Amino acid sequence: MIQFSKKLNWGLLMIKNIALFLILTIGVGFHGKAWAQGIKPAGLNAYAGAGYVEYSISAPATNFKMDRGVFASIAGEKGFGLLGSYLTFSTSYLRSEGSTNYDYTPLGKTTVTANGISFNSDLFQFGLGFKIKLFESSWFRPYAEVGVLGGYYQLTYKGINSSTVSSGTASDAKTKESLFDNGQYGEAGLELDFAKEFALKVSGRILEMKTGILDTLGSNRVLYKATTVFLSVLKAF
Repeated sequence: MIQFSKKLNWGLLMIKNIALFLILTIGVGFHGKAWAQGIKPAGLNAYAGAGYVEYSISAPATNFKMDRGVFASIAGEKGFGLLGSYLTFSTSYLRSEGSTNYDYTPLGKTTVTANGISFNSDLFQFGLGFKIKLFESSWFRPYAEVGVLGGYYQLTYKGINSSTVSSGTASDAKTKESLFDNGQYGEAGLELDFAKEFALKVSGRILEMKTGILDTLGSNRVLYKATTVFLSVLKAF
């Protein structure tokens, strides 16, 4: 309960900070002269951003947990010049820690099991999407985006030794496992120009993903949702 309260308070603080940032930025924009439009509706834009990610695990349901992590992304978009529509492409990196019940059967050997083993999670994702911007020629542009993702998912286990395994031999354990995952995402946010060819983007993204079968989880998949909140800088070309 205490941990949940801390997470809730932290999330509320982030929301307040983002809201304050938007209010101040909008206020400055209306108070002074608006920037000349340098970010062309049919142009090419690039982004670089970072934020945090929260996970919700649906499988394995009872023992696989992931903590809040960090999120970084480099992305680009190309406008179609029609109704505020854009093709988007992105690469993202998500890192977190967690714990699970380890279950791995080496070929021809006894199954290695251990409860509550910690791990590092590294996820590299590649995305392709479609975006719609409102008020496309304005300095203030809300947007919505949907797309598909393909990822390279890696788990690195920590603390598997003779004192933590409950069956099998620790030396037979696989301490790192990598495989692909895939899914889809939805994103919404706001772009705010602060110079002729630069803008800030405040975004929230929800991912729904499925990994391949992991040998170290008893031949189970990981099904998860992730919510990211991040801030990016846009450069127009």
